[in-house]
Amino acid sequence: MGKLDDIAKEAQVSKSTVSNVLNGKSQVSERLRKRVLKVARALDTSQAANVIENTKIIGVSLNIEGGLVYSSFEQNLMRGILNICDKHEYYLLVKTNSLKKNRENILDMDGEIILNPGEDNYFSGHSHHVWIGTPPLKERERTLYVDNDNELIGYTVTEYLIKRGHKRIAFINSESVKTVSHSRKSGYEQALAEYEVLNKECLHFFLESEEMGYHQVYTQTTLLLKESTPIDAIIVNSVSMAKAVYQACNDTGKSIPEDLSVIAIYADNQSSAEFYPPLTTVNLNEYELGLEAAKLLLSIVGYEKTSGGGAIIPTTIIEKESVKSVQGE
Repeated sequence: MGKLDDIAKEAQVSKSTVSNVLNGKSQVSERLRKRVLKVARALDTSQAANVIENTKIIGVSLNIEGGLVYSSFEQNLMRGILNICDKHEYYLLVKTNSLKKNRENILDMDGEIILNPGEDNYFSGHSHHVWIGTPPLKERERTLYVDNDNELIGYTVTEYLIKRGHKRIAFINSESVKTVSHSRKSGYEQALAEYEVLNKECLHFFLESEEMGYHQVYTQTTLLLKESTPIDAIIVNSVSMAKAVYQACNDTGKSIPEDLSVIAIYADNQSSAEFYPPLTTVNLNEYELGLEAAKLLLSIVGYEKTSGGGAIIPTTIIEKESVKSVQGE
C-alpha cells in the first residue's frame, strides 16, 4: 500500500498537495487532482483513509456567532470530547465559525465534530465528520450524529406541567432554522393533544434571532401575563431566556411559581442556582454527548469501537422550586 511519500514522488507534487486531493480540498486544480488520483489508483490506494497518515488532530466546529463566548453547554461538550482526545493522544482544534461561511481547513485533520446544526447548514470539509444534534435533512442520510431525543424533551416538559394542573402553557422556542426547534415543538403539541389541553390560540413562539432573544422573551412573556386569561406556565430553551421571564414577572407584579411556573430546557446546576426561586431544568447530559461524538468520530479512523450508528443520549428533568406543586398530586 502506497504512502503519501510514494504518491507525492510519483506525481511530482508535495505531500500536502496529495493530502489535499485525497481529502477533497477545493484549492487543488482539477488537472492536478486528476494526476494525483491516477497515481493513487495505480499504487492501489483507492481508500483515502488507508493512505493518509493520521494527523492526531480532530476539529470541533461550534457553529455559533459572537466570537469566543462559550456557554456552559459547549464547555461541557468539549470536556467530553477532550476525554477521548486525551485517551488517544489527540489534539483538539476548536473553531467558532458558522457553517454558512467559508470552511476551508487551515490544518489537515483526521475528522471533525460539528455542533448546533440548522436546516440551512451544510458540510463541505473533511469526509470524516460527526454532528452533535440532528443534522439538516439533506445531510441526514449520509452522516453520523449524536443527539438527545428532542421531540421527547418537548413532550416530557409539557406533560410535566400538565400533570401539575397547568392549562395555559406557553413555549418560547429557539430559532425556527435550528433542527431541534421543530422536534421540540412537535413534542409540545403532542402532549397538549394527548391530555386534551388545547389552546384556543397559539402559545408557541420561535425566536426571531438569538441576538434579540432576551428582548423578545421579555416582551412576549409580559404580553402573555397581561392577557385577561394569563398563562400559568412557560417553557424556554436557555438560561438567558429564563432570566427574561423572571424579569417580566417581577416587572408585572407576578410571582414564580405562584402565578407562573417556569422550565428551561437547558441550564447547568450552577446557573440554575442563581435564580430565585431555583430554576427547574432538563439535564441534557452534554458531557456524554461530547464523549459519544468523539468516540464515534475516532471509530471511523480505527481508535474506538462503537455500534457505528450514533447514539441518543437520555435526558432527565431536574426539579427545583420554579414549578408550582399542585395539592393532591
